[in-house]
Amino acid sequence: MSTPSPAPNRAPEARGGAAARRARGRSVRRDLLLLAGLYAAVSAAAHLAGFRMPMDWTLFQLLDRELLTEEPARSLWYLHAQPPLFNAVTAVLLRLSEWTGLSTALFAKGLFLLLGLLGAVLLFGLLEEFSRSRRLAWVVTALVLASPGNLVFANKYFYPYLCQVLLLVWATATVRYLKNGRARALSVVALSLVVLCATRALYHPVWAVGTFACVVLGRRFAAGDVAWKPAGVRALWLLVGVLAWPAKNALVFDHFSSTTWDGYNLAQAAEVRAPAAAALASYIETGAVGPRWRQSFDARFPDADPVARRLLLEPTKSDGSRNWNHWMFVATREKIAREGWAWRFEHPREWLHRGLGYYGFWSRATFARSYQDKLRGPEEGPYAAWARAWNAAFFRDLRPALGGPGPDVLQGVTVPLPLYGVALFPLLLLSGWIAAARRGRLAVALAVLFCIPVFWSLVVPCLTDGIEANRMRFASTPLLLCLAAAAWPRRRGAQR
Repeated sequence: MSTPSPAPNRAPEARGGAAARRARGRSVRRDLLLLAGLYAAVSAAAHLAGFRMPMDWTLFQLLDRELLTEEPARSLWYLHAQPPLFNAVTAVLLRLSEWTGLSTALFAKGLFLLLGLLGAVLLFGLLEEFSRSRRLAWVVTALVLASPGNLVFANKYFYPYLCQVLLLVWATATVRYLKNGRARALSVVALSLVVLCATRALYHPVWAVGTFACVVLGRRFAAGDVAWKPAGVRALWLLVGVLAWPAKNALVFDHFSSTTWDGYNLAQAAEVRAPAAAALASYIETGAVGPRWRQSFDARFPDADPVARRLLLEPTKSDGSRNWNHWMFVATREKIAREGWAWRFEHPREWLHRGLGYYGFWSRATFARSYQDKLRGPEEGPYAAWARAWNAAFFRDLRPALGGPGPDVLQGVTVPLPLYGVALFPLLLLSGWIAAARRGRLAVALAVLFCIPVFWSLVVPCLTDGIEANRMRFASTPLLLCLAAAAWPRRRGAQR
């Protein structure tokens, strides 16, 4: 009988693996420290350049400050104009301010600083994942942090910045799920989609469900296997999460929707002549509400409490600005929306013509003001020069030289034809797709998935009301940069 050979000595191999893990850990910690330093430097420079974060209570999306402070739960219950998260976070900041005696703006700034740091870390990781180049990841991350659009929205208490960070969370979890198929990563995918739907009406429940399904199918396409039972459980969580707010609105207002502004938005870019549209326009301009609409409120809420009456019937908020959570938006929504869609389907060529014009607005600089030929941010000093240079380099208006396929004016605003929309956006998109096609099934799946938020932010405003579409593009732009980073030449021997 032969003597069994001794087991191979695996100690050197184990020691080598442990050493590699330790080196990787040191590299990650070093990158995190450097990113924190870069982010702190950019934030300090923005402060020195004149950026501040005051609380702008005149924002259409914010409820009345006094009511959010005194009756936060009841205020959110009677909110219908927007999904709840932005106002819910605001209510928490107000309560923290009340407890500590510190300003609400200080807590808001602290929150946005933490969000920005998280976003920087996630963006760097995604860029390195797609490009396999730490140098490129550093350069692009630094440019994104210092870009005028990022400086503007990092210092404005509004939801675009929050949406951008949420999309980066979604993207990071999507990459991990497609690579390892773990249920934990898919849970983060579902949760980030639910929070996005609860933050901004642009992210519709149908979009969230469709995006989640595409992520699961992307795993199937890239790896050939899916754990269907965990995926089904998380799909159920997602459905419950994204339908909770529309269900609340159906219960309270008899409208199963995330927002009651959709009728108003559809009327902006269409020739809607319904009396309801005229009544809503009159309310927005003057605050006047006819007896017919007050009667409809009394019929729906015969025993309305004082909070409901202040939130739904007062034409102005406590700061004197217009109340955009008024009952008029509920009462007129269905009629205006129906006519808005009817006009579009009856005039498809005009609809397309206007959509091309909205593409021009979508491809403007994200830091350009929507209704004025001005840039956001401090109007003097180093930032103003930086913003003008950035705008001239990437968003120069080519319409004076080339003309344009869309209308010259929409809703009283001159339609631009920015360089970004004509050349840079198609180039970034095409380079990313070509690189993905060469890399294999995983890269193709990720390219398709990353394009979903990008194209959603493009198609929805172009088909409805796209004057402010450049703001909607802000959140998804980092995903496009990640996709394009895949076209960066890879070092020989680099592994995915």
